[in-house]
Formats: sequence, C-alpha cells, structure tokens
Amino acid sequence: MRTKHTFRLPPDLAGKLADYAARKRVPQALVVETALASHLSPDGPDRLEAALARRLDRMTRQIERLERHSTITNETLALFIRFWLTHTPPLPDTAQKAAQAKGRERYEGFIEAVDLRAPDGTMKAALGDKLRVRVLHVDDQGVRLAPTVEAAAAAGVSVSLDGSTEPDAVKFAVGQIVSGAVERVESYGVFLQIDGTKGRAGRGLLPTSELGTPRGADLRKAFGLGTKLKAMIIGLEEGKMRLSLTALKDDEERKEFEGFKGKGKGAGIESPAASGFGTLGDLLKKHGKK
Repeated sequence: MRTKHTFRLPPDLAGKLADYAARKRVPQALVVETALASHLSPDGPDRLEAALARRLDRMTRQIERLERHSTITNETLALFIRFWLTHTPPLPDTAQKAAQAKGRERYEGFIEAVDLRAPDGTMKAALGDKLRVRVLHVDDQGVRLAPTVEAAAAAGVSVSLDGSTEPDAVKFAVGQIVSGAVERVESYGVFLQIDGTKGRAGRGLLPTSELGTPRGADLRKAFGLGTKLKAMIIGLEEGKMRLSLTALKDDEERKEFEGFKGKGKGAGIESPAASGFGTLGDLLKKHGKK
C-alpha cells in the first residue's frame, strides 16, 4: 500500500526531474522514490564510496596499461635507434647535402600523402577535384607531380616563392648562385634582397652558421646595410629561402680543384699518389731492389 504525498518543487528542479525521467523512460514518481530511498538509507554514503572506489580502480588500471604501452614503445624506439646507429655507416661530408635534400623530398612526399587523407584513412581527393601541382620529373614511365611548392623546391625544381604563375616571374632553385644586397641584420643571421626582386618573395636568410664568421662576431659591423654579397641557395621551404656563403665557398674551391686536376692530367702530370713519391711503398721497393 502506498501513501500519497504532494510536493512543491522549484521550476528548475522540476525541469531536471522531468528531463531525467524522460531520458530513462520511467515515471517521475519512481525517480523521486529511488532518490529518497538512497538519501535516507543508512548505508548510502558507503555505497557511494564503493562506487567511487570502483571507478577509481578502473581508472588506475587504465593508466597502468597506458604506462606499460608507453614503456614498450619507448624501448622499441630506443632499440631501433641503437640498431640503426650501429649498422648504418656515417655519410661523408660531401654526400650529406645530397642526402639531406633527398630526405626533405621524401618527408614532403609523406606530408603530402597524409594531407590528402582524412583521419579515418580515406582519400580526401575525389574525381573532378582540382589540385594545383608542379611537374617534378618526366621520363618514359610518366610524369611525376607534386601538389606543393616545397616538395618541388626540395627536388631541385625552379619555383616562384610568391606562388606567381606568370612566365616572367623570378624563379629560384636549390644550388642556384644569386647576388644581392644586405637588407637587414639580426642576431640570428643576415637578410639578403636578391637583385632584380622586391619584397619577401626575393628575400633570403643567411643564418649565422652559414656566414663563415667567427663565433660571437658583430654581424652589423661585418655586414653593413647595402653590402653586396654572392651566396648559394641551400633551401626553399614554406616560402622561405635559406642562403649560404660557406656552401658557395666550398663549391668554388671544389670546382677550382677539379679544374686543376683536369689541367694536370692534360699536361701529363701525375699526382703524388700515382707517382709514389714519398710513400712507404716506395721505400720498401727501394730496399727490396738493394
């Protein structure tokens, strides 16, 4: 047998009661009865504490599982890095720039592939979509395209940093030698405005590591505003140009050395290694003949 009671509830509490009963699909009287029984029960706090304890235990197990997975991932990565460093010989200085350029090209290709896919792995691009691309390579197998300027620049293709498609637009490529005037000097490098250009599209940065100056040198004294410089482009990334004086110097010295070798071969001059001058092998041969 049930006793009838009449309650007056505030409008906001009455609204919450109606919403909860509608979501659970139960009568409002049953919700009020259950709430009163739980509130007036002597072991109500104990049951609430037990429910909280169960939830905290479940959260603790989840955190421990995540920690275990993170530890396994870190150990796997550490073993891979150790294996890679142990079995991969270091590149010579002459091959590092080419390897870095190839690495940038592969990274850009990876970024492009990721950018063209949705979070669920499906391809964003569909038939009929328009993509702005540049030709990177043409051979018997077909044409290789890249949807970003950065990937084209990393592959050594001449690109326009301001995105202009005009035929007379100034274009740059990695390895190109340019001339310009010092426009701005900062603590981290010198900005060079390329001759024949205006604005950011023709401005490149000479980092301090590529200037060839001693550590701690005053760049504002060494490179006054308007100073004419010749540099080599070593990077075109995200619409920014990186220049180098040291790379240009190394390139000029290498060309001079190769030219000297070519002249020496043409004149019949043998190198010290080829003639055996001053080597241990020559001394042993002399003693053997004696």
